[in-house]
Amino acid sequence: MKRVLVFFAVFISLSSSLNLYAQTPFIVAKESDPAITTHEITSGGVTLGITDKGGGMINKFELPGYGDLMGPESDKYGRGGQTAIRSFAHSGKYNPTQAGLTDNAGTQCNITATSNKLIIDERPCCLWRADGSYDFIEWENLASDNYSTDGGSSGYNSDVDSIDESSLSGMQAAEITSEFDFYGFYENCKDINGVDIPCFYSYYEFSYDRYPGHCISQFSENSPVYNQNFIQDDISNLNPNGTHQGTDMDMNFLTHWSTIRFDNVLFPAQYRHYVDAAGNWITEARNSVLTDEIHLNNTNIYPMMIISNNQNINQGVAIGVFQPNSEIVSQQTVGGTYTDDRRVVAWVQDDPSRTPTMMKLGFGGRTSGLLNRNRTPNNDPETWRGEMYYLVGTPEEIYANTLRLTDVTLSIETNTMKNYRPSIKVFPNPVESGKINVKIHDITGKLTITVFSTVGNTLIKQNVNMLGENSQTHTLNVNQLQSGVYLIKIVSNSGVVACQKFIKS
Repeated sequence: MKRVLVFFAVFISLSSSLNLYAQTPFIVAKESDPAITTHEITSGGVTLGITDKGGGMINKFELPGYGDLMGPESDKYGRGGQTAIRSFAHSGKYNPTQAGLTDNAGTQCNITATSNKLIIDERPCCLWRADGSYDFIEWENLASDNYSTDGGSSGYNSDVDSIDESSLSGMQAAEITSEFDFYGFYENCKDINGVDIPCFYSYYEFSYDRYPGHCISQFSENSPVYNQNFIQDDISNLNPNGTHQGTDMDMNFLTHWSTIRFDNVLFPAQYRHYVDAAGNWITEARNSVLTDEIHLNNTNIYPMMIISNNQNINQGVAIGVFQPNSEIVSQQTVGGTYTDDRRVVAWVQDDPSRTPTMMKLGFGGRTSGLLNRNRTPNNDPETWRGEMYYLVGTPEEIYANTLRLTDVTLSIETNTMKNYRPSIKVFPNPVESGKINVKIHDITGKLTITVFSTVGNTLIKQNVNMLGENSQTHTLNVNQLQSGVYLIKIVSNSGVVACQKFIKS
């Protein structure tokens, strides 16, 4: 039985910004029970719970009539619902992870809570234990690394990174505290912009905040896991200007996953449902792993995946994940005053048997990477960021609500692009004739106006120059577009983006 541990502060205000929980001190890795839920929010009768003992990892997803879908198989710090990144030039072993070090040693952190939102306060990110295939941890004074052949399970033993760490200041903390900080939040967005089913929004970011230090040096060109083949010829795409060949201190060919896991026995979903580029429903039995590319050109499906106990899209209980091709997703790299689209590939995945008793559902992808602070303008840190939604309803209800979510603007409390958001107005909307107007405010210079399908295919592209005016209106010929939902995106040379949905009737 899962235990729920909630700490209440003295009620001092009726303000929605009140933190209802006690402050939790940061510890990069500490052995604890990953089944303990410390904070919860609800949305339309569905409860999402997280733990401050495991980096704000989701360890509770409770549905009426089913109970909590995350049992003993999902409730581990290496599983649950969380985000992680890896660098292929380090053979995927340099692996900053939201939740912690091992399945039973999590990152203790503070969570700021209100009745509608759970904010994971920014804090250093722990490295995962390299999947049990590269023992880089010489000290175990905080937690065992679970390698049985390294001379012990606590205190000081041995590792294989070829660095003498017998007198290392900071001991295990210096080995496992990555150069990255993590920040994120979960928010109930039911009743926002017409969303009428249970819906949670998740935002997450990894920022290369600290200069390269001891932690990443354990994976450097002198380590046994360094792979020169994945060093990128140029990590940046448009920004910052110039060519930036990767080094062993950068994140080269960065791979990211944002997923949630459920115990199969607690939610026996037999079917998956998704929508193709033409808007057609596809329903199939969940007999194998499905991984489909999304967002970028020539992708064939809408960026949503639904699992259900019913073959009928208008019946039963279903859980869906959705990732809009938004500014946050498309301009996922942020550094100082610029953004950059470094995506190589993006995908949605349904894995019904990640283990024989557990499923995995969510999003992943690869980018060219991130530069360390020694190589960025003004030594500003680069950040990789992302977002996704969890929805509950029938498959048809979930799909209808994802279209509404395209227009939702939440209070994204990042430390990234707060001052760099232009505004656009698209009219008429819906558009019945062959032309649509795009009015652009608060941005100057050369811009690109692009029309995308909901699966990310580029349909129209037009270059314009704002010439210093406060606003301009540009007309696009959309006569060739079929009836449906589309996205208009504005991108400047500095990566600044605005995005809005329109309907062709």
